[in-house]
Amino acid sequence: MTNSETPVPTSGGQFAQVADEIDLLELLDTLLSRKKLILACVAGFFVAALFYVVVATPIYRADVLLQVEEKQGGIPGLDDMSELFSSKTSASTEVEVFKSRTVIGRAVDALRLDIIAAPRRFPVIGSAWARIFQPAPGELNSGLAGFGSYAWGGEVIEVAGFRVPAELEGRPMTLIAGEQGHWALKYDGAALMEGQVGQLAVDAGGEIQLLISELLARPGTEFRLVKGSRLRLVKSLQGRISVGERGKRSGVLVATLDAADPEWAATVLQQVSELYVLQNVQRMSEEAAKSLEFLRSQMPGVKSELEAAEDELNAYRSNSGSVDISIETQALLSQIVQLEQEISQLSLKESELERQFRPEHPVFVTLNQQKEQMSAKKRAFEARIDGLPDTQQALLRLMRAVEVKTELYTHLLTQAQELDVVRAGTVGNVRIIDDAAVDRAAPVKPRKGLTLALALVLGGVVGVIAALVQAAMRRGVESPEQIENLGIPVYATVPQSDKQQETYHGAQPAHVNLLAVTNPEDLAVEALRGLRTSIHFAMVGASQNRMMVTGPSPNVGKTFITTNLGVLMAAGGDRVVVVDADMRRGTMHHYFDAEAEHGLSELLSGQASLDDVMRDSGIENLTYISRGQAPPNPSELLMGKAFTELLAELDQQFDMVLIDTPPALAVTDAGIVGAQVAATLLIARQG
Repeated sequence: MTNSETPVPTSGGQFAQVADEIDLLELLDTLLSRKKLILACVAGFFVAALFYVVVATPIYRADVLLQVEEKQGGIPGLDDMSELFSSKTSASTEVEVFKSRTVIGRAVDALRLDIIAAPRRFPVIGSAWARIFQPAPGELNSGLAGFGSYAWGGEVIEVAGFRVPAELEGRPMTLIAGEQGHWALKYDGAALMEGQVGQLAVDAGGEIQLLISELLARPGTEFRLVKGSRLRLVKSLQGRISVGERGKRSGVLVATLDAADPEWAATVLQQVSELYVLQNVQRMSEEAAKSLEFLRSQMPGVKSELEAAEDELNAYRSNSGSVDISIETQALLSQIVQLEQEISQLSLKESELERQFRPEHPVFVTLNQQKEQMSAKKRAFEARIDGLPDTQQALLRLMRAVEVKTELYTHLLTQAQELDVVRAGTVGNVRIIDDAAVDRAAPVKPRKGLTLALALVLGGVVGVIAALVQAAMRRGVESPEQIENLGIPVYATVPQSDKQQETYHGAQPAHVNLLAVTNPEDLAVEALRGLRTSIHFAMVGASQNRMMVTGPSPNVGKTFITTNLGVLMAAGGDRVVVVDADMRRGTMHHYFDAEAEHGLSELLSGQASLDDVMRDSGIENLTYISRGQAPPNPSELLMGKAFTELLAELDQQFDMVLIDTPPALAVTDAGIVGAQVAATLLIARQG
């Protein structure tokens, strides 16, 4: 005889569901029935996140603010020369220059960043211990006893110089602190050399050199020492340093660097920023130097041409005697000298622009157009000169050559002097607005609040998924039809009662109400009345009036069914006795507000008689026997002759004997009792 007790408060005892539909209420019930698993996942993730935010090394962010100004040309002198050479520096270009290997490599060299020396911390908690129990300057934490080789806080090491062969670059070595500034260096467990603080130490082969300038640690403390590859370190810093423009086309750059050591981060970022500004100044000065070099290369030729023109003019005057030019010729001379001076300046521009632009560049095209206009004017003046007397023409040409060369040489000399001043006082077009700084009170990682919140959410999601997976893999009994398909009759479907819900969850209060007495109109009681009727007809003609109530696992409601069914049978006029045969963990005595002692175990062990253990329930026609004290051998007691005699005696005194047994899949007790009863009522809870 089979009963399926299915405590589903929202289904009202109905189990038929459409397979292709999602029942939200059933889904909610599935999650509620596994709330302990979900809460365990949430608690586990929260504890793990809490442990992480406590022991994780905080990461600080250093930032520096720079400004990129409009770049001005370095060639003074000619009226429009600065306009031709002026340009605007792109912020994206400056970002790449800031993160270039040249700039960062110089910072690595200046700060000796390729030398990595750090104390060896205890795994997981060592860094947190050092932060939490930070000693005063010059003091050392004692740490945990027995772990003296680890650094627990306060240790200091400064490496002034470290050189290793190429094959050992990037390989970690172990430096062990000794007494009174002594130290020893090991690699892969093998000793390499020993030394003293402040003294350069060299290994036997002369390939490894190490100078420790400062060492503060307990004797035996180990440090991790690495001579890193300069190129790999530069690339690493390129990836760690972030540079971006603040605002659109603002010319203001923000550079940041994250690190566990805030002082290290600020120092490195400040050094890189200063070297970036320095290279910018050097680049600007280099442009002025190149322009000065060009001008100086032109000056000797112009000076030679000037001297030759002066010699030719003096020779002509000596040969021709004292010859003066007329007022008309003097005016013509001034105009053509000015014109040729402008043409010479355009020629200088053309020579300078050849280093920056191609011939088809618009600047070149404009310059050639200006030269063509000047040449046309020059040809017009030369035509007028051809109309002068021969003496005036010759004298005009000689004087013109002298004055043009003089003006040009003077102009070149003036430009060279100005460029000297520019080169000496060059200021770059980038500057540091705010020096590198770190907010020690606000590390950027870990973000504790966000981490804990995400842990709660993630724990909830994982818990829900785990509950659904568990429900999918261990679906159990979901409808009475599943049992009937096996050929086993289902006599009743009992819905869960809110009044007895704590019983289903394994709670064992001092007293549990008998639902059939306190709430006789409850739906669960009505279902039990139907079960009583079914059992009455099923037992007609049976040789015995004994029935065992059991279930496959704990907390399926077998004790609830046994006691309340007994109350209903007694109310129908039958003399009923309920026996708690679960001598291991039986809870029937809670329903009658009594103690477990002086019950079945004492009777079967010969310590009490039947009259001693039979108790009045306070309900007419209903008697019960508690489980008694938990014996060490309950199965053996049930197999004994005393139990058989007990059942025979109860069979004579009562109209119905209901026996509550332990779970059938857990122990063999149910199988032993089942061999001596007329019917077995199996309780199967949904799921």
